[in-house]
Amino acid sequence: MKNPDPAPSDVPPETPHPARVARATCRAGELYLFHCTDPQCPPATSLWGVFDRDDDKRLHLESSSCDLHSFRRWHALPEAYRYRRLATREELRDYTWNLACADLLAGSYRKHSFSR
Repeated sequence: MKNPDPAPSDVPPETPHPARVARATCRAGELYLFHCTDPQCPPATSLWGVFDRDDDKRLHLESSSCDLHSFRRWHALPEAYRYRRLATREELRDYTWNLACADLLAGSYRKHSFSR
């Protein structure tokens, strides 16, 4: 009879280089949760960010937030972040709602208006 559970490996899983976090699978405009130490990327302790581009050195974000109250725009993902996951639909809803509210409270809707 075969043992269905293989012996645990003594080799720890490889930690991706920070500059390579999720490059192959990130899509522009998608919301991701990034984390420094936890591969699960729990929402309460993750950086939430909308992926913009990869310049072969760093990942760049359109916007991001650690608390869904204050947001940064157009910046490189800090090097400390090693893990990422795609946001759920509910997380995307929460992020876009809070980003819109933050913009309205800051009055930045005037700066980004498409009307002339």
